[in-house]
Amino acid sequence: MSHAWRRWSGHVVASSYELTHEREYHAIRSSAALLDISPLCKYRVSGKDAERLHDRVVTRDVAKAAPGQVRDTCWCEAAGKVIDEGTIAR
Repeated sequence: MSHAWRRWSGHVVASSYELTHEREYHAIRSSAALLDISPLCKYRVSGKDAERLHDRVVTRDVAKAAPGQVRDTCWCEAAGKVIDEGTIAR
């Protein structure tokens, strides 16, 4: 065990669980992984034009998501270039 901890957005998180990343990488690629995303940025978008705004910046059709659903999506800049990826919840 590596005991490598660091600060991330006000939280203390493990940087790795092994001395090298090789075992973690192969476990993620061949099985499953659990990631605590608490420190990641979250935005609440509401109002009459919220759906219209999302349709401009994400690649998913927000209207197809039912209330309570979460979807993976790419976030794009004005010209359509992907600048990040994340989830969107309705």
